[in-house]
Amino acid sequence: MSRFPRAFAAFGVSTALCALSALPVAPVVAAPLSDANSNPAAQAEKSRPITTPDPSGPDAHEDSTWANPLARSTDPKQDVRLEITDIAPAEAPPEAHGAQAQDPAASQTYTLRIRNDRPRALSNLSLTLYYRTAATAAEVRVAQIANQGEYALRSEPLQLDGILGPGESREVQVTLPLGADSGAAPGTAASPDAPSAQSLTIPANAFKEPGAYPLLFSLSGQDTNPEDAGQSGVQYLAVTRTTLTVGASERKEEQPSTPVTVLYPLAGQTYMAPGQTGDAPKRRPAFLTKDQLAKEVADGGRLRGLLDAYREAKSKKLKQATCIAIDPELLDTVNRLAEGYLVGDRTPDPVEEPKRLRDSWDEILGGKEPDAQHKPGNADAKRWVDDLREVVQNNCSVALPYAGADINALAQVDSDWLRVRALGMGPSVIQRILRVVPMQNVVVPDSGYVSPEAQKVLAAGVTKSPDKAQPVEADASQRFEQTVQGEPAIPQAGHVTALVADNTVTVERPAASPTDAQHGATPNPSPSPSDEEWNQRLVNLPTSPGAQGTTATALQYSADLGTVLKATGEDPEVSAYSNPELRFNLEEDSSAARMATAQAVLNLELDSGRPTLAVPPAAWSVNKSQAASFLQTISQRLDDSSARPAPLSEAVQPRGIDLPDAAAGTTQLPYSDPGAYSTPYLGALTDAARDLRQLTLFMHNDGTIALTREGFTSPLFADLLRGVSSYRKRDHGHSSILREELRNRVSRVEQVTTQLRRSISLLPPGNVFTRTSDSSPLLVVARNGLPLPVTAVVGYSSDADTDVTVHTDSADSSTIPAKGSITWSLTTDIADTSKQVNLSLWLATANHDGAGDLQDGTRISDPVELRVQSVPGLSARGLAIIAAVLLGIGAAGKMLWDRRGGRSSRSAKAKPLKAEPLKAVPWPVDENQN
Repeated sequence: MSRFPRAFAAFGVSTALCALSALPVAPVVAAPLSDANSNPAAQAEKSRPITTPDPSGPDAHEDSTWANPLARSTDPKQDVRLEITDIAPAEAPPEAHGAQAQDPAASQTYTLRIRNDRPRALSNLSLTLYYRTAATAAEVRVAQIANQGEYALRSEPLQLDGILGPGESREVQVTLPLGADSGAAPGTAASPDAPSAQSLTIPANAFKEPGAYPLLFSLSGQDTNPEDAGQSGVQYLAVTRTTLTVGASERKEEQPSTPVTVLYPLAGQTYMAPGQTGDAPKRRPAFLTKDQLAKEVADGGRLRGLLDAYREAKSKKLKQATCIAIDPELLDTVNRLAEGYLVGDRTPDPVEEPKRLRDSWDEILGGKEPDAQHKPGNADAKRWVDDLREVVQNNCSVALPYAGADINALAQVDSDWLRVRALGMGPSVIQRILRVVPMQNVVVPDSGYVSPEAQKVLAAGVTKSPDKAQPVEADASQRFEQTVQGEPAIPQAGHVTALVADNTVTVERPAASPTDAQHGATPNPSPSPSDEEWNQRLVNLPTSPGAQGTTATALQYSADLGTVLKATGEDPEVSAYSNPELRFNLEEDSSAARMATAQAVLNLELDSGRPTLAVPPAAWSVNKSQAASFLQTISQRLDDSSARPAPLSEAVQPRGIDLPDAAAGTTQLPYSDPGAYSTPYLGALTDAARDLRQLTLFMHNDGTIALTREGFTSPLFADLLRGVSSYRKRDHGHSSILREELRNRVSRVEQVTTQLRRSISLLPPGNVFTRTSDSSPLLVVARNGLPLPVTAVVGYSSDADTDVTVHTDSADSSTIPAKGSITWSLTTDIADTSKQVNLSLWLATANHDGAGDLQDGTRISDPVELRVQSVPGLSARGLAIIAAVLLGIGAAGKMLWDRRGGRSSRSAKAKPLKAEPLKAVPWPVDENQN
């Protein structure tokens, strides 16, 4: 009997050892990832602070890039400001006679403002006009940087009465006679209380010939209380420059009219707050950081003035020559203002993080609300859209790049979807809101050039494919899904025309000579000069290697005209293609003076007889009167037939030849661009676009949900396009502020993308999981904070030296519902159970329809750490082994029993038992017994 306790002890030890090695294998296995993928670089990216590099390139920080340091080197620095506030033609006096009496341009009146910022008063003030002879467009630009000594001609000084005290300003009106009687007697300007124009004395017939005359007004004066004797005399105090236009003589009948095409831009910053997401079926109200756009569409605002100036123009020929260039982002935002909007510093985070109760008391009690002002529907915005809709019904319209996105920057951002959104989706926005079909396949870079690297991006501007090619999808969501299914985002067939400055194109092969007929005619031995001039503007560019079916043509405009138009308005900009030697601080001249120079160059272009294309800057900052003056200059030339309208649809086509026979060449950037984006910044933007596309592909569309995945992330992609906008990028005074705004915008997109991605998370029950058997379940919760479902599996890695496998129950779904969660049951298979195992779990992508180029197993969520430990227990395998051991023990026991029983039998046979006779036992007798 003493051996049975030992057997039971052995049985217990065997059972414990067997149970530890017995675990079942589930039919569905979670996605295993190597240790290299378990801690990807993306995890470090998400945990470190977001720091977006400087958006501007190194050239933008060089002052010599913005202005020639030798330009205007002798201009006085005397704390006295002289500027031209208004220029207007003066009517001839009643007593005048002859042609000049009927010509409102017989004289020009200039209103000048003098401001004394010195600590002492000024006296003995006099004004002198310096001027040059009639100049070409290039000479006009040179005159803008020339010093006073380089102006060879001048008027007699005009004495100004009175004393100008410290901090005081005075306006003076002077008239510049243009006729034969220009040598008027000198006079004195009237008092400030009743200013009247006084004529300057200049030589007779100084401005008799038509042309553009550079002007320089010079102010001299005397300090009333000089600090030293050297300042007691008359000093050279201030100057200001502009250009005078003297109208052309009457056009001769045999003189051909100049074809003129005008782009009239309606664009600008919208101040949309970064970090917004989409919603459906109704869009969320627009959230703006400033209420500036409402001011611009109201009476007196910039956009209202631009639109009204065009609407009030009377010339029908002007309407024929003009194409309204519209920023689709601006149009869409103004249209949303009419429905009500919000204004605040920052949009709320798209994902609400879990909070403790004590951190939520403010929200529960209503003491904490989003810091934003609710604005009702804006009537001015609605009226502006309605008026624009009426204007474009019978007018040419064309889409500008979305939010002013720079094509040259997009060429360095590895995202075809961003390129298509910038250049190829604008016409659909205009058609949806204004209910007209704008001109197709036209790209208008606000920078004025297309870099050699950006030529491949032009194909993204194909909005209408040829008849036999696959149509271009206009709906953004459907087009995105096409790219997910493997179709290229950039169309593979179509032709694009880009409007660029003429000094940014290199012609390698001239155009063929015009022909007599349209089809198969022989070259004309004496082609029309106007046709040749027309065809010289068109240059075919190299075909993009990635899209052999697409072609592109550069339509050139005058770099001189483009540069001076870029310099107009309250926020002038340096043109990227201008010669740095001719650049100067544009703020030194008033907007009125710069507009007069631009009109002078425009007239010179129209006088040349060459086809003229006028392209003002997209975010044109002129006021209504300046815009009207610009349009009036063109209207006068159209009405007197010295120019004729050339619609944009006509300008993009050659004359007398087929388009392939036009000139061939390539694009270039002749000079340094102060508005170029830096390579590190564009690299960060590429990373942001890639992460945002991944986030979009994590989700999949659901027929029961109106919102699409493209619609949800579309506002964030729009933020990235605003991050490469060209608006005010070349405004030196605004460049530092804009750099900070661009950095903050891209950083906010990265932050929101990270928050949305982290809303897809895995929640384990705790930090330690104790396995008691091979089938011990580990319950985890997969949570999805996005508004669309997400398909995912569990990825894992461990620090164990032996094999570790994680399994999921085959009955569990791999789809996490929108704004919901799902519980999964996991089991683990660990070869060596003697040690604790540190396990990392995360959600990863699964192979499913709609994943696009998203690789299977891409990590979605942040990893969660889990420690797994094992304790003794029973399992099926253990029970089988125990049963076998028991059978063995039983067999061994039986054998021992049988052996013992055999020895007893043999002993009985050797010594048989014998019965012993009974012995008598005496019975005790009691002595007291009776």
